[in-house]
Amino acid sequence: ARLAFSPYLAGATMDAVVPYKDSEPKMPEPLAAARVLLQRAVLQRLRELQLLVEWPLLRPPCTAAQMERLFSGGMHPSELVGLRNGTPLEYPRLLPALQGLCLLGPMDFAVALATGGAPPLQQQHLGKLIGVDDRALPWFRDIKVAAARAVVSEGSIRGAIAFAVFGVPHGERAVVWETALGLRRPTPPQLPPGFPQAHAGSTGSGGGGGGGGSGLGGSERASASSVATAGGGDGGGGATADSGFGAEERERFERLCTKTLEQPLLLDVVVSEDVGPLVGDSGTFFLFEEPIRGTAATLPTAGSSDAGGSGGSAASSSKHPQHPPYYPPSGVLPYRGISLLAAPLCYMYDSAASSYHMFRALYCRYWSKLHSLSSAGPPSPALPGLLRVFEYLLQELDSALVNHLSRLGLLPATLVLPWITTAFAGVLPVQEVLLLWDRVIGLDSLLPLPLLAAAVLCFRRHVLLSCTSPLEVVSALSDVSQLRVVPLLQAVLFPGPGSEA
Repeated sequence: ARLAFSPYLAGATMDAVVPYKDSEPKMPEPLAAARVLLQRAVLQRLRELQLLVEWPLLRPPCTAAQMERLFSGGMHPSELVGLRNGTPLEYPRLLPALQGLCLLGPMDFAVALATGGAPPLQQQHLGKLIGVDDRALPWFRDIKVAAARAVVSEGSIRGAIAFAVFGVPHGERAVVWETALGLRRPTPPQLPPGFPQAHAGSTGSGGGGGGGGSGLGGSERASASSVATAGGGDGGGGATADSGFGAEERERFERLCTKTLEQPLLLDVVVSEDVGPLVGDSGTFFLFEEPIRGTAATLPTAGSSDAGGSGGSAASSSKHPQHPPYYPPSGVLPYRGISLLAAPLCYMYDSAASSYHMFRALYCRYWSKLHSLSSAGPPSPALPGLLRVFEYLLQELDSALVNHLSRLGLLPATLVLPWITTAFAGVLPVQEVLLLWDRVIGLDSLLPLPLLAAAVLCFRRHVLLSCTSPLEVVSALSDVSQLRVVPLLQAVLFPGPGSEA
């Protein structure tokens, strides 16, 4: 979801901005026009913000003496980068009218898609979402905890993905997600004393290679220590969650925070204004404001060399020296609500480094599609495809509700767009959001998001049908925090015999 900012960095005018370029050569013309419109809007806001706060896109890098004074207090880079005011970032004081500003928001996508006229997507079979998270039977949860530990012990990516469809117990969610996303390193089996080392090496390398291929190996990838520390409990994960990320990941995160402190960006102001009202003023996430701000601020700074791979940025720059650098370096724009996508992870991890690495993995695989105007359709659609699935499903389930909202001058997609672009974070309770994300990982798709959005509107249909103005409709949907994810998904996917759907 990168925007071509290179001409803007070179001092070109707004008219000289090149069209949006990516890996989709057969992009439909209406969707391509919507993407160019969105790009120009973002560039215009960046320029206006730069003029108002008198900050350049790239501030002068901190000198060695400044960095030494910065760390003289004994604080770690990951602690400093999450501070809201004062050194090291010293955000400018914004006018009251600009507080809470954002570069990209749900209404921006709605306007761009409406102006560009996104084409209809090819209808495909959505499949059946299976899985019940039974809270009434304690023995059922105990069985799921034992099954989760067995999946993690086996180290199978395919097994962890299949397990996540049914929901993951809270105490085991972090290790199961890490296994499903390929973030857990294989641990060689503990061999008895005197066992030949050559034989041990051949036994441990049976999977071969890395990434997804080795993740489908057998029980030789089991880690007795990780299973022993993957204790149960209904907490958010705590010490359980950090078992998958070691000292190397923590050191990499500290280096990235140092890099963020050394080279402040104009986008740091946008991140701060996103975290402040959405996290700092939230009764659920206000305790984690600083680590969430650090996570959201470091993501735009991260480049290919910070991913931990063996390639690095030097090799890539030598292969493609003709391309100017992107702004920001990672190509990630902090759109409205990006901090909410990182907030629920604080209930899974007690370390900012672990939260960051999990957030980065989820963003690269799933969340980046939530603000990408791509024509990709099911089974792994981007934002236009998700909205198309929602409209098609709601029309099939309750056409009377769609007609009623249309008579009031409302598009159903605009009502649920803020929910979808934040994956319902900040809308539902944390545990319900994590249960929904279990299904996203289990199905390896964002399709559960439009399914749940359609289910919420159908559940509130009687209230919505009684509304006589758009303001009443918005008010009726302003608080859905009492709803439960799994029953609503079941009601949509497995309608009763008396349902018209």
